[in-house]
Amino acid sequence: MLSTLACSVSAQDWFTYDACQVDTVALHDTAVAPANLDALITDGAALPNGVGNFWRITSTEGMVSHIWGTNHSNDPKLLDLPQSVRDAIAAARVVALETNFVFQSRTKMDQVRSGLDILREPGEDASEVYTEIDLRILAWLKARLDGIGWGADAVEWITPTGLAEIMLNDPCSDFASGTYPTQDSLIQTLGAIAGAKIMGLEPQDAFLEHLNKPENRGLAFDLINLYGATLNPAAPDTARATSYALYLQGRNGAAMMWERSAAQAFFGHNIGPALVDRVDAYLLVERNRQFLEAALPELSQGGLFMAIGSWHLPTETGMIAVLRDAGFKVDRIPTPKEVAQ
Repeated sequence: MLSTLACSVSAQDWFTYDACQVDTVALHDTAVAPANLDALITDGAALPNGVGNFWRITSTEGMVSHIWGTNHSNDPKLLDLPQSVRDAIAAARVVALETNFVFQSRTKMDQVRSGLDILREPGEDASEVYTEIDLRILAWLKARLDGIGWGADAVEWITPTGLAEIMLNDPCSDFASGTYPTQDSLIQTLGAIAGAKIMGLEPQDAFLEHLNKPENRGLAFDLINLYGATLNPAAPDTARATSYALYLQGRNGAAMMWERSAAQAFFGHNIGPALVDRVDAYLLVERNRQFLEAALPELSQGGLFMAIGSWHLPTETGMIAVLRDAGFKVDRIPTPKEVAQ
């Protein structure tokens, strides 16, 4: 989540192993300041489908599938999937993720692992990073790049698209990377073990190809700024515990309202909400339509378990509403830790 104050400490200093540990998952009103937590919860619940991570999808022919809103984290507190979700994965004919990150060739594997797919062309002018990225965020971004081994100077030779992709990854997941899977990877693994067909709802390169288009360069910098602000070292210690609690309680609408409030506080009354709207128009609205198109053949047969980020579910353009508009009956399946509404 975004916070609102700048600090002289580098972002990487804040994201230490100890700072990333959440001893007790709980809501803290001070974590969302200057917003009010009760107001965020009320406003979030008022969003269409603003509460709930697990849903049953029934076609007009009676074929049943499921959708689960994931949290893209490898924290064990978020990997303990409800038994009803595990049962649905085990019984699924097809498990669909946002993207299937299993490499289909050694050439592709080498390209991604070497970073060749996110490097600027030799001699390309990189001065735009100093005009398009908020200077507070630029300092934290350099610290982030240095902390993951690229070096602070990499801000000038990684493409804006590559920087945006890096910003979408939680720094606290660095420590257990390669040890604990993200929740999405865990679901894919459980599905594969159970013998389900694994599919990606978009190609591996879809994100990079979209943002690499000249007309989408501004969107790449929007993503860098919005998610780079989450590197703010002044974020309260209770922010992560609160974020986890909102997710486990199924309060995705409230979490989205928190992001909007924090962006407004950080970037300003007009700039912040507009930035969120531009990013969501691609990440959530456009991609939801693409996800549905990819899933339709499997949904018509039933037995699909779809796992996508939990923020894809709420609002009138969220996946639950999109599925209903496409003629499917979609019913929430409450899980033990979730609130009723």
